[in-house]
Amino acid sequence: MDTWLIDLWYAHTRLILFVAFILLVLAYRPILWLCGVIMVPDDSIGVVTRKFSFGKHRQLPDGSIIALNGEAGFQADTLTPACISGCGRCSTGLIW
Repeated sequence: MDTWLIDLWYAHTRLILFVAFILLVLAYRPILWLCGVIMVPDDSIGVVTRKFSFGKHRQLPDGSIIALNGEAGFQADTLTPACISGCGRCSTGLIW
């Protein structure tokens, strides 16, 4: 059985852990974004946009700019500066 990977781990454990830590520090925002966590900075506000919608309210009525009943488009909700979780990546987006 080939044990080169285990030998590499035992020979360079500190180096591998250091490189993993550096990569985690550099990529924390994309990792959090993939998990659905949004960070709205202190000097801005988050505008919620729905990319698509299911149900009886799919499109905005004529003459409307803001979606009030869950239609696709700019929603009537805003996000205050904070670290917000639970935003669905596939159906909603944010504009700062």
